[in-house]
Amino acid sequence: MNKEAIMKLCSEISKKEGDGIVYSLGNKNGALNIPRWSTGLPDLDAIIGGGVPKGRTIEIFGAESAGKTTLAYQLAAQHEMCLDIPIEGCVDKDTEFFNGEKWKKISDYEQGEKVLQYNEDGTAELVTPLKFHKKKSKWLWHVWTKNRLDMVISEHHNVVYRASGTGEIKIKPFHDMMCSLDWNKDGFNGSVPKVFRYSGNGIDLDENTIRLMVCIFADGSFPNKKSKQCYVGLKKSRKINRITMLLERCNIEYRVVNGFYIFDAPMNCKHYPKEWYNMNREQFRIVLDEMKHWDGCQFEVGHVPSFSTTNKSDADFIQFAYVTLGYAAYIQTRDRRVEETYIDGRKIKTKKISYNVCSGLKSNKVSLRKAKYQGFKTKDGYMYCFTMPSKMWVMRRNDKIIVTGNTFDAERAKLLGNRPKQMLVYRARYGEKAFNRAIRFAEEGIPLIVIDSVPSMQPKDDIDKIRKAVNTDSEQEMRIGGVARLMDKYLPTLEDVIEQTGTTVVFINQIRDKMNALPFGDNIQTPGGHKLKHSASLRIQVARKGYIDIPNHNPYNSANKETIGMIMKCKVVKSKVCNPKGECEIPLFYERGFIDFADLEEVRKEIMIEHKKKYKEMLEQ
Repeated sequence: MNKEAIMKLCSEISKKEGDGIVYSLGNKNGALNIPRWSTGLPDLDAIIGGGVPKGRTIEIFGAESAGKTTLAYQLAAQHEMCLDIPIEGCVDKDTEFFNGEKWKKISDYEQGEKVLQYNEDGTAELVTPLKFHKKKSKWLWHVWTKNRLDMVISEHHNVVYRASGTGEIKIKPFHDMMCSLDWNKDGFNGSVPKVFRYSGNGIDLDENTIRLMVCIFADGSFPNKKSKQCYVGLKKSRKINRITMLLERCNIEYRVVNGFYIFDAPMNCKHYPKEWYNMNREQFRIVLDEMKHWDGCQFEVGHVPSFSTTNKSDADFIQFAYVTLGYAAYIQTRDRRVEETYIDGRKIKTKKISYNVCSGLKSNKVSLRKAKYQGFKTKDGYMYCFTMPSKMWVMRRNDKIIVTGNTFDAERAKLLGNRPKQMLVYRARYGEKAFNRAIRFAEEGIPLIVIDSVPSMQPKDDIDKIRKAVNTDSEQEMRIGGVARLMDKYLPTLEDVIEQTGTTVVFINQIRDKMNALPFGDNIQTPGGHKLKHSASLRIQVARKGYIDIPNHNPYNSANKETIGMIMKCKVVKSKVCNPKGECEIPLFYERGFIDFADLEEVRKEIMIEHKKKYKEMLEQ
C-alpha cells in the first residue's frame, strides 16, 4: 500500500471537486451538520432531531384517515412557499347529490346548498361542503356491477368501502382497486355501503293523518286545485275497508258516490311534498308500512314491498325512505307508452312512464369482487366533486344510491395555516409528470414539495395501455411494479437536485397488508418498491390512536356522540438524521388543527359550546 500516493489522490480530488468531498475521520468536514426547519409541533420536532432536515426525502405513511395529508399541510404551512402535488378524484355530471329537498345533478350545484354527508358510524346529515370542485376532464371510468352499483369516477377518486370480515369503513383510490380487479382472480375484497341512518326533525302530522295522506297520494284526486275536497275511487274490497278505517280514525266525515269516497283532505296535495324529507325515522316507517296497502307489492320472500308510480318524485321519496331505514333500494324505469294492456277485456293505452322502487332485506352493501370498469368520455368535458368534513358523501347515479369519498381538501389546507400564493397546487395525471415538475420546482429552490400519494403515481404507459384495452374491449395485462420502476428512474436525480438546493420532498404513502406474512415481524408494507424506503432520510408512520368526542346536540343526527378530532400517534420508523423509534402523540381538532395536550380540554369545551349554539340557531330557523 502506497500511503503517500493515496493522500496525494485525496488532495487532487478535493482541488477538482471541492473541499469536503473526501476527508478523513476527525476532520471538520466529517461533522454532521444538517440544517433543519421546525414542523411547528414541538413534540414532533423532538423525536426527529430538532426539525425536518433540508435537502432530504421524507416518507409519511399510514392507514386511511390516519392524518397523513393533514400532517403534510401542517409542514407546508411553515414555509413562505411550497408545492403540493395531489392526485385528485371526481365524478361525472350525471352523478346526483341530495340537498334536503330532492336529488340534484352535481353539475347543477349552487353555492350554499347542503349535501348529505355520510359519517363513519353509518349516520348521515345535511352539511354545507367545505369546497365544490369543477375540473376539466375528457375521460373518466365507468364502474358497475350486477348488484346495483353504478358510478363514473376518475382514476384517483376516493372510493368508500367496508372491509370484509371487520366491516370497518375504509377509503382507497379507485386506481388501487383497479389493480386488484386486474391482478386478483377474486377481484377487490370490499363492499360499498348503500344505506345510511338519517332522521329529520319530523313533520307536524300524527300517524293516522300520515297514513291517510299516503292513501291520497296513491289513489286520490283534487278536481279543484284551490279546494281540499278529495275524490278517491276504489273497487277492491281491501282498499275500501282500509280507507273507511283511516277516515274514521281521523274523524273525517265522508260520503260515497258511485264508488268514489268524497271528503275534505288534511291538505290539497297529490304527491309526496319535499317537506316530508324532514320526517323522523318513525314517520318514515309509517309511510312505508302504509304504502304497501296502496301502491305496494311484495314479489317474493326476502323482499320488502316494492312501490309503483308514474311520478318520479314520488319514487325518489320512497327510495329515500327505504335507504334511510337500512333497506337498499333502486328504481327501475319502464316505458309503458309502447305497451298494450288489457283490463276486463278492454284495451288500455298508457301514455306515461312507470317507476318501480325495488328493495331487499340483505343487500345493504354491494360487493366489489366482480366489479367491471371501462373508459367513459365525459359529456361536458368536466368532472365534479365535494370536499366534506367527514370525507364521505351520499351519491346517486342512474337511480342507484351509494356512499362515495372526498377529493383534494383546500379548506383543510387553509385551516392549518396555508395561504393563497403560498401553497402552489399542481394536478399531476401521471407519475412522470409528478416527478418532472418536482425536479423542476426543486431546481428553482422551492423549500418544500409534497407528493400525495405514492400509489397514485402510475406510469403513463401503463395507464394508456389499460385505457386502450378497455376501449377496444380487449385484454391487456398491466405490468406490476410501475411505481417502483419510476422510483428507480427518477429518485436519484431528484435527490441530487434537492441536496444542492435544500428542498425537502415529502412523499405521502399508504400501507398494505403483507401477503403470506409470518407470525413475527411487520405484517404491513408500503407501495412503491424498496427504492423509496432506502432513499428516505426519515420515515414517519402515523396512526389514529383514538377519537376526541363531545355530546351530540345535532338535531339531524341521532348519534350519542359527535367526533370533533383525534389523537395522532407519530413514530419514527427509520432515520438517517436522528435516533430512530421515537414516538409522540399529538391532538388534532378537525376545526382547529393541531394543538398542545395542555390545551386539549379547554379547546374541547370551546368547540362544544360553539356547536350547541350553532345547532340551537338551526332549530330556531
